[in-house]
Parts: sequence; structure tokens; C-alpha cells
Amino acid sequence: MEGGDADTGTLVYVAGDLISTDAPMMWMRRDGTMTPMRAAPRDWRAPQFSPDGTRIAFHVDDGRQLDVYSYEWARDFTTRLTSDPVVDSFPVWSPDGRTIVFSSSRGAKERANLYWASADGSGGVHRLTESDGRQLASSWHPSGKYLAVDQQISPQQWDLVVLRLDGGGSG
Repeated sequence: MEGGDADTGTLVYVAGDLISTDAPMMWMRRDGTMTPMRAAPRDWRAPQFSPDGTRIAFHVDDGRQLDVYSYEWARDFTTRLTSDPVVDSFPVWSPDGRTIVFSSSRGAKERANLYWASADGSGGVHRLTESDGRQLASSWHPSGKYLAVDQQISPQQWDLVVLRLDGGGSG
């Protein structure tokens, strides 16, 4: 395990291979003690804190499909945002915390493009982009007007694209 210091921005990580594993979601304190946030073992992936720090968005691989969820730990409440039998993954919060953009393979082309949903689960899923290349949302500009996107242009090459959004990214 590598060390770290939050005051200097140093990251702490454990080196190793990426493997699929069902484990509880844990909260680690600075002193190294851990407590479960979600005790149910699942294959939690790609966690992203909400802008206000009260929720986490992530995707879960259940062995059949990947779906996007948000979790509010103060109430121990999970909201499933997607349930389509496709790959829905890599969620990114909007700056106001009301919208989550994610990558999804739904649609006629079956390439992962970007979709959005309300963070509270209301209103369904909406398509944001249509591209021939696979897309993964990376980060949202604080103004809500721009979204950084990784876009695959060939099997070996990805480009960084900045997508201009109208109305904060909700379509």
C-alpha cells in the first residue's frame, strides 16, 4: 500500500490487478479505520461524489449488465437510475447535483454514447450524444455549460472532446 497526505493532495492506493469482486462499500477514515457504507457485497465501480458531498454515483456489474445508481449515505438510500439490459456505466454529476451523465450502449448503433438522467431517478433516461465512437464522460465544467468527454476514434486512439451543453446538460 502506498501512503498519502490529504493536505498535499497525495493519493493513497493499493497496487495490483483490476479484478471483478463483490465486496461491501466501505468508508475509510484518515486513521485507516473502515466502516461499511453499504454492507451488501456488490461489484461497485467508478464511484463519483456529488458536488455537495452527500451522495455517490456509481455503476454496478451484476454479471449480466451494468447499471448506474446514486447512494445517499445519511439516509442509507440507493436510487437505481438505469435498468435497461445494456451497459450503463461511468456516471458523472452535473455541478448542481441534479443530473448524472453516463455512458450507455443502448440505441441502434450499440456503441457507448452519452445519456443523462435526473439524480433522483425521476423522468427516465435521455440521449445526449450520437457518435460513431465510444464515449465516456470525464468531468463537468463548474458552469454546467461544458462536459469533457473521452471519445474513441480508433481501437488504439482516444480523443478528448469538450461538449458544449445548453441548459446545464439536461438535454
